[in-house]
Amino acid sequence: GQKTELQTNGTPQSKTCSKCSFHIPLILGVQNTSDVTKTTLKVRWSCCSNCESEFNLKWSYKLKEDTVEKLQEGISATSFIIKDLPSNCDITVNVCHTKDTSWSPCAIFKTKQSPANFSFDVNTAHIKLKLSPDSKSVYYPGDEYNNASPKSPSRFTFALNVLGNISFYSGRHYWEIEVNRNGWALGVAYRGVARNSWLGSNDSSWILHYNPCKFEYKVRHAGEATDVTPKLNTSFSFIKRVGVFLNYDAGIIKFLDCTRRTVMYTYVVKSFEQPVCAAANPFYHGGYLTLVSGLDIPNYIHDV
Repeated sequence: GQKTELQTNGTPQSKTCSKCSFHIPLILGVQNTSDVTKTTLKVRWSCCSNCESEFNLKWSYKLKEDTVEKLQEGISATSFIIKDLPSNCDITVNVCHTKDTSWSPCAIFKTKQSPANFSFDVNTAHIKLKLSPDSKSVYYPGDEYNNASPKSPSRFTFALNVLGNISFYSGRHYWEIEVNRNGWALGVAYRGVARNSWLGSNDSSWILHYNPCKFEYKVRHAGEATDVTPKLNTSFSFIKRVGVFLNYDAGIIKFLDCTRRTVMYTYVVKSFEQPVCAAANPFYHGGYLTLVSGLDIPNYIHDV
C-alpha cells in the first residue's frame, strides 16, 4: 500500500496557558484511506496530567490555488484524527485550550506520496484477455480463449481493454509498460469509460497506439489521432517500453520512450472530471503487455 512520509519544520515548542503547559502537536502515525491520493493523520499533543480542559484544533493546506482551513472544537482527548488530506502538500496544524484561545506555534507537516504499486484489474478485462497470476501482465491468446473469471459489470465487452486496479483523484503518478511488436494501445482512462468502445475513440481516454502494419505511433483521444512516430535509426528499431506520466491536478498526461528518455507527446486537459486509471489493450493475437509500477518519477520529466 501507499506510505506517506512526514517532515516537520523546526522542533516542537511549548507555551504556557493559565492552567498548564502543552506542546505543539506531534504526529503519532499515518494511515492511508482506500485510494492512494488521500492521507489520514493522527495528531497527538501533550498536556499536564491534572488539566481537564478541552481543546480546539485547526489545520490548513493549499489545494490548487485555494487555501482550505478547517477547525475542530471541543476535543476532550489529547489526540485527533484528520481524514482525507491530499498528498504532496504542507499541512499546518495548531492547537489551543478552549478556555485559552491563544494558539500554539504552527506545526508544519509535509506529506510526500510514495509511488503507487498497482496491477491490472481482472474484473475489467475483456473475456478474451488472460492475466498473469500477479495481474501485472495481460495477454491475448486468441479468440479460442475465454477468461474464467466471474462475470462483472465492469468488464469490457467490445475491445480487448483492461484498466488498472486503482484510481487516481489527485497527485503526480508514473508507471511504465513493456510492449511488443504485435501492436498495442495504452494510456489513461476515466474509471467510468464506456465498456463498448475502443480506447482513444471517446473523450474518456487518452492513449498511445502502435500499428505494426504501418510501423506508426499515434496518440488518440475523442476519435482524433496525431502521428508521433519517432525518427528511429532503422525500421527494425521499435519502442520496447513506454512510460506514462500523470499530473491529475494540472491536467497533464505524458507518453515517454523510456529507452531514449524522450517525451513523445503531452496532453493538457482543462480538468479531469472523474477519477482516472491506467488503461491498456494488447490488440493482436500474441499481444503481451507487462505493467511496471511503484516507480519514482524520472527527473527528466517536467510538468510543462
